Amino acid sequence: MKESRFLLDSSIWLAYFLTKNKEIGRLVESDYTELYTSAISLFEVKRKLRKIVKTTKSISSALELIKDNSQIVIISEEIAEKAADIALETGLHTVDAIIYCSAMEKEAVLVTGDNDFRDLPKTEIMKL
Repeated sequence: MKESRFLLDSSIWLAYFLTKNKEIGRLVESDYTELYTSAISLFEVKRKLRKIVKTTKSISSALELIKDNSQIVIISEEIAEKAADIALETGLHTVDAIIYCSAMEKEAVLVTGDNDFRDLPKTEIMKL
């Protein structure tokens, strides 16, 4: 049975793949967490990996690992509309607001390395 729900943003996934951060590794590999990832984070991770990783195979493997280890949150009408409000209220950029609202939709804690989320509820900022 899962004890905790977390939505991992692209900064966390990238740190997992590129730095082998042990704290993130424990989170990703735990049997006691339920993980989510916003669909837009797949875009961000792939874009960044294409810039720095040479092989298509390694990029595909990374994306498959995300899909296998987390539930992908599709950007619904509700998430899009809530994200617009959150962006206006907090000053978050569009993508960040969508990711945050995706976490709220799943009643998950947003885990990020991005300080733009600093003062938002249900957010854990990891030092990367």
